[in-house]
Amino acid sequence: MKKLLLFFMSLFSLLGYSQLSEDFENPVFPPPGWVVTDNGTGTVQSWTRNTALAGNWTVDLASASSRPEVGVTGLAQDWLITPQVNVPANGQVRFFSKSTSAGEAGSVYRVLISTATQNIADFTTTLATYTELEINNGPMDQKFILLDAYAGQNVYIAFVHEVTDGIGDRWLLDNVNVDVQCLQPDNLTVAAIGDTSVDLGWDNISGASEWEIEYGPAGFVQGTGTLVTGVTTNPFTLNGLTAATTYDFYVRAICGLNNPSPWSDSETFTTRSTVSNLDNVKRTILSSAATKSCGTLASKETKSPFTKL
Repeated sequence: MKKLLLFFMSLFSLLGYSQLSEDFENPVFPPPGWVVTDNGTGTVQSWTRNTALAGNWTVDLASASSRPEVGVTGLAQDWLITPQVNVPANGQVRFFSKSTSAGEAGSVYRVLISTATQNIADFTTTLATYTELEINNGPMDQKFILLDAYAGQNVYIAFVHEVTDGIGDRWLLDNVNVDVQCLQPDNLTVAAIGDTSVDLGWDNISGASEWEIEYGPAGFVQGTGTLVTGVTTNPFTLNGLTAATTYDFYVRAICGLNNPSPWSDSETFTTRSTVSNLDNVKRTILSSAATKSCGTLASKETKSPFTKL
């Protein structure tokens, strides 16, 4: 009974974040409900399942791949279309992708949406357009497209690889998800400031149970700070700080595998001085005061006791 309860809790959690999830690991391609088609120009190449260079051209063991229509005149479009999916509130589509060659060869990568059918004529709205410089040839890179305008609607999403006159690069696609956005933490707070520690807090808008924190000296460039992962408490005690130092910090939520929120706005705090630092400050102040006092006495003693005639 307990195992059954845990199963359903896990299932409800998954459904709460995901409406569509496709990783192309199943050998059947296209996956059930998906459609592979083209615009009728250059019909030799089409979207296929790729298992080459696992871990480089894939996230796991397989991905979807579209090769350019070489030797074809005009605009060739190869379409990969999802099944119908209901967009949740605060919905998004996210996917990993990459090209395979450096530089710009001319391919255009487009993501379109239809609220009618899977016929390509019904895809009249473009969600995003990428060049080869934006779909890089390095490691698989995840893209996020917000679907707030389609909340509650049944839609189809198309990935369209466009090549003109046969000149272009591949498009590799993996781990396509339509799910709930992981929302940005808000209202960052600071409490219990010590000389080497501080309690950091935030509003948990997404209901997440895990976060990441990046912090560094005030004004640091995000991405160059110290990253704390696997944070599971809110507030969180950050240790190992330097006394009498001003820091900035950012927080983001982790709402599931590969589904982080955007980073929050920054918040600033200054750690307290240590006792030894305060003693040094006091000694400096007292020493300075004593020096001024002696200087004043010396000045008074050098004055002549006689009045000039």
